[in-house]
Amino acid sequence: MHFVYADGETDLRVWTFERDGEDRWIGRANDVEGPVAARQAGHVFNMTYRLPVEVSGRELTFTLDDWMYLQPGRSSA
Repeated sequence: MHFVYADGETDLRVWTFERDGEDRWIGRANDVEGPVAARQAGHVFNMTYRLPVEVSGRELTFTLDDWMYLQPGRSSA
């Protein structure tokens, strides 16, 4: 994922996933704490993870609950 923030700063997060069961995955990304457990149900993909972010010289850790939905007929390009 490529991010562009309001102040013009950019960031890139590249996920890699390994299957961990029929509807389960283990994901990793360069800026995320540890391995991430993810679940898939039909066209829905969910993962909860901790993301450390530097804000005004301090490191804050956010817990994110990401939900992704496959939209039929749409291109990812």
